[in-house]
Amino acid sequence: MSLSRESIQTRDAARRDLVRSLAGPPSSADLALFARTRCAVRAAAAAQAERRRRQRNNLGWALAIFASMAFLLAPAIWSDVEHLLGGEHFADFPAQLALLLLLVLCPAMLAALMAVWRGQREMGQGRRGL
Repeated sequence: MSLSRESIQTRDAARRDLVRSLAGPPSSADLALFARTRCAVRAAAAAQAERRRRQRNNLGWALAIFASMAFLLAPAIWSDVEHLLGGEHFADFPAQLALLLLLVLCPAMLAALMAVWRGQREMGQGRRGL
């Protein structure tokens, strides 16, 4: 099966076109448009990388604040729970403080942490807001 001269020339032309398209923009393309497009894509990639870096930073700060609050409140909660188990009444001030810490502050910290996490997840999917 021999190839005709036209099919060989067509195949060679296709190979040259393929090499030119892989090597860079076609010679007939507007180089200014190509440069602007490349610059816009590079800027968008840099902005996206910066946004992801800020999101990781914000999540790190939220986790650090939550951990430090839990670390600072743990001894107070522990002693108040011991007092309650030791026979104090709920009407006493230390017991009320323990209930305030357990029932209000801890869920509020968890809600704030979840809001930060949810906001970052939605920002990663292209939506804005919490």
